[in-house]
Amino acid sequence: MSNAQIIKSFLIYIFILFFAYTGFYKVLNLDAFKFNIARTAVFPEYFINIIPYAVILLEFIVIFFLIFRKKTGVILFAISMLVFSIYIMLLYQFGRYEVCGCGGVLNGLEFKYHMLINIIFLLLALSVIYFNHIIKKNHGL
Repeated sequence: MSNAQIIKSFLIYIFILFFAYTGFYKVLNLDAFKFNIARTAVFPEYFINIIPYAVILLEFIVIFFLIFRKKTGVILFAISMLVFSIYIMLLYQFGRYEVCGCGGVLNGLEFKYHMLINIIFLLLALSVIYFNHIIKKNHGL
């Protein structure tokens, strides 16, 4: 196994753990997660009961793909992190970002730290995509 393959596998496990951690936290604290979404006042009231489930479902779908279809999973993870980063940047720009409501140790993060974590995870996902390209190139696939 090459260094690129080892790093790729390690990072995929980190992504799985990250989404599993935040996803299960949201499930276990669903009312708090709904409250955080409602508090932004961005979504119409009838979406407030749908969005939390959609976000949780998305996180677990991405985990499924990270486990069984790694390449697709990493792309979905990167897209999720990008979309979520744009969402919190917009919240911040319009004065609606208070603190992170992702769950667990992330709860309560200020904007700059939340963005830093998101950017790091996005860059890591892009590096996995790059490592995948290197691995294929070296193996002639």
